[in-house]
Amino acid sequence: MAEIGYSRTNTGRIDFGLIARSDCPSAAVNNIVNVRAIGADGKPIANAPGTALQPRLPVILPGQRLGLAGTLLVDRATKVSRLTATISDSQALPVSEFSTWARTVTVTDLKHTQPDASGLSTVTGTVVSNPDRVNLCNPDFNLILRNKDNKIIYGMTTTKGEPTFEERFPDTTDYTKTEAYVVQGVFTLGHASGARASCRSQ
Repeated sequence: MAEIGYSRTNTGRIDFGLIARSDCPSAAVNNIVNVRAIGADGKPIANAPGTALQPRLPVILPGQRLGLAGTLLVDRATKVSRLTATISDSQALPVSEFSTWARTVTVTDLKHTQPDASGLSTVTGTVVSNPDRVNLCNPDFNLILRNKDNKIIYGMTTTKGEPTFEERFPDTTDYTKTEAYVVQGVFTLGHASGARASCRSQ
């Protein structure tokens, strides 16, 4: 993990964003990402059962830089000093298994609305792929927000089919630094299957 940051509500909910980068020569698939909150004593804080939304990272290709997002819920009286992130259970596949994918997929033209009467804002973007006629494989869209110091302060994920995010975003957001990412791929049970992971078998 290259970078991680978060914001916390007064209910104890933690909305986090992180940047994952792969230096592996192969495609890494079936990646299990585990984000935990660490307390002032340096020990992991228990998350409320069934409330964590961990980032999804079925596939990351060599040299790829992806933004991921999720949520945790801890006791609101607990002091959180930092978050940690680990990736486990990764399996390697040849990059050629993903030759049907677009060479690049980015989210551009990011725009945001001013908060409405209830405090909700919307961030939207446009997906640009090269080649542009290639279908995306089971995409998630992840939003990463930063403050004026370029520190990650928020993350959000959506599977709506397009990069549209609606929420009460942190007041300290610098929208000129907004990033959005597309995560593709399918998790496979047992031994990794390139055909399954890349959507070729669907």
